[in-house]
Amino acid sequence: MASGKEIIIIKKEKKGNKSFGIFLLIILFLLLIAPIAGGYVCYQTGSIFRLIFTKLGTFCLIIGSANLFFCILWIIFRGKFSIKTLIAGVVLVWVGVFLTGIPFDFFGISIQPPYSPPGYH
Repeated sequence: MASGKEIIIIKKEKKGNKSFGIFLLIILFLLLIAPIAGGYVCYQTGSIFRLIFTKLGTFCLIIGSANLFFCILWIIFRGKFSIKTLIAGVVLVWVGVFLTGIPFDFFGISIQPPYSPPGYH
């Protein structure tokens, strides 16, 4: 006697072999290319990450500065403000200053990134 219910069985594929193959290709690439162009790749990846972190820092500076600006306007015109908004703006500006290396003054308080001595580290 049929109950009117259908049973569908889906067979799952194993993905372990595919990820292991990709892992082997990466290792093979590193073994072949790293000795030939290792130094150049090191400097190239460093410049790429520097560009990414500079762009991220600029974005944090813009958002944090706008946040501080609107928080100050809110204080002037409304009289009350959210301390969370002010702290979020200061933290975003601090992260942006740290990532870009640009010094920033906030009401006479200088926020500067840590400086390291010049040279290769």
